[in-house]
Amino acid sequence: VWSGHYHTKQSRGNITYFGTQFEMTWADCNDPKFFHVFDTETREVTAVRNPLTIFSKFVYDDADPACPEGIDVSTFKGQFVKVVVKSKKDPFKFDRFIDAIQKVGVHEIKIAETFDEFAGSSVARNMHEGIAFMYYARTKSSQFIYHSIYGIFFTWN
Repeated sequence: VWSGHYHTKQSRGNITYFGTQFEMTWADCNDPKFFHVFDTETREVTAVRNPLTIFSKFVYDDADPACPEGIDVSTFKGQFVKVVVKSKKDPFKFDRFIDAIQKVGVHEIKIAETFDEFAGSSVARNMHEGIAFMYYARTKSSQFIYHSIYGIFFTWN
């Protein structure tokens, strides 16, 4: 049995889900995608890897000496980029890194980080496990959008 509804290629017994041929959502990021060719004479299926992607996730950790100077931001061109901040000791270095990503021509940048360094002990007690995740999106119109896990949105130009 062949099917294709699920996004990830998988098999179990005599059932094979081919998955999607390309990335459609963030859940598909770093999940290999394939086109499948069915040979009607041999009745064999050949998977052909799709090298094209639209989602890139990057973990930013400036405690690592190679980050961000050793990163080739040109690989983000034409991508939807999510930067997950593990450590940001030098905010100026981080801003330069984000500017460099924007200059290569990305569709969107999302930044996910904790704000533990700004949260006092009373604030941290009131937050779920003391962490507030904020997502920033900078669109082509240069409008910034903040979204927290608590459903609060802020926008400005």
